[in-house]
Amino acid sequence: MMEWRFWPDFYWDESVGYYFVDGRGGAKYKAFDYDRIKDAPPFKEIGQVSEKEMWERFLYFARPIIACAEKAKIRLTMHPNDPPVPIMRGVARIFHHTDGLRRFLKEIPSEASGITFCQGTIAEMGVNVLEEIQHFGKLGKIFLVHFRAVRGKVPKYVEVFLDEGDLDMLQVMKTYKEVGYAGPMVSDHTPKVEGDTPWGHRGRTFSHGYMRGLVQAVNAG
Repeated sequence: MMEWRFWPDFYWDESVGYYFVDGRGGAKYKAFDYDRIKDAPPFKEIGQVSEKEMWERFLYFARPIIACAEKAKIRLTMHPNDPPVPIMRGVARIFHHTDGLRRFLKEIPSEASGITFCQGTIAEMGVNVLEEIQHFGKLGKIFLVHFRAVRGKVPKYVEVFLDEGDLDMLQVMKTYKEVGYAGPMVSDHTPKVEGDTPWGHRGRTFSHGYMRGLVQAVNAG
């Protein structure tokens, strides 16, 4: 399985509205505020791209890629746009909402094609996360889960530790089990704690232990 994404404005700095805030125990949380970026001009190397043109580009690119994946017996899992805003500096983001992911799966129906259920990104969309797990999970189209927590939603949110987000994470884990999800589940966007590595290994250790505890609690009934 391979994960892919489709948005040309793939940046992870203040140029797309990110900044850091202080969290508990001196940890650093990544935050997003659309007001910081919504009136910024387009990237010079990209320009403006409409939603219609973005869909045309995507389908032109994706159909032969999926066909090759089928022949190679590889599954491709699409990550939603993060941050999930409809337009980023003049560029339309076609996967900023689960409606776009639904269209993607209808436009390119294939056993090789599914989605990354980036739990944080989908929570940031302001949709009912449990209902979305039920929908995509029952279709068998969740190929990968990014298990993370946020407080707030677009236009403003903060990425936090798993035990302090807006969702009941135990209920979330139960829902994955209910739909029969048995694929990989990884930590993602973990807050960095004091003395952490650039990749955030110490913060991820907390997430991995918390996730494992949830799995054990769900399996114990």
